[in-house]
Amino acid sequence: MFRNNPATSRRFGGVPKPGRSKYTSKSALTAYDTAGRAVILDIYYSKGPDNKWEVSVFDQRDTLTGGFPYGVAGSPPLATTILTLDPTTNRLTGNGVLEVPIAGGETLKLDMSGSTQLAAEFNVSKATVDGSKASNPTGYSISSDGIVSATYDDGQAVALYRIALADVMSPDNMTAVNGTVYLVNRESGEALMGYPGSGNLGKLYSGAYENSNVDLADEMTNMIESQRVYTANSKVFQTGSEMWDIVNSLKR
Repeated sequence: MFRNNPATSRRFGGVPKPGRSKYTSKSALTAYDTAGRAVILDIYYSKGPDNKWEVSVFDQRDTLTGGFPYGVAGSPPLATTILTLDPTTNRLTGNGVLEVPIAGGETLKLDMSGSTQLAAEFNVSKATVDGSKASNPTGYSISSDGIVSATYDDGQAVALYRIALADVMSPDNMTAVNGTVYLVNRESGEALMGYPGSGNLGKLYSGAYENSNVDLADEMTNMIESQRVYTANSKVFQTGSEMWDIVNSLKR
């Protein structure tokens, strides 16, 4: 949705009728078709009588001379409307929404409902488009509430799907099957499905590592002690074997 909120002007407005080449002010907006190609829209504002402004939108690709005329001389704009501003509040009356067909794309709703008319220079204070150029995916991210989003090289993230979790009343009684998979049964109770962070379900932590519950210093000490005990026991058996050999030789 494009929102045009001029902080603006007595020079807010409009475009010429077919055959005219004069206008009061002009702005431009970049939209995108379904293939991600940029489509530059030229928006012309022409001041009329009694706080009325004519607004017309053209596709810049149709221009022959860098301005008027667009396409065949006198060709109509993609969309046009008359905006009427209240002389007391200086704000727009009516919804101020133009439906602009984008070649190779969808219809763009040009929302100018926030427009005002003030004794100042023409100005567009805010203009946003719900769309972007084609870009390549660079990776993915998983939020704590389970939403998996694809990230793109233009910095945008698009939500793809959401990971669900299950809670079982007695997980120790679940049936183990091949592939480290567990199934619910009568003893374990049914699995209660939900999303991370809802009810008794925990949150997801993407890229996190579980801390070890093993003290490495203690384990190294125990390993050294076990090795020494094993070595000592080996010596005992070796000594006993040697003494037995000596006893057998004396007997002979």
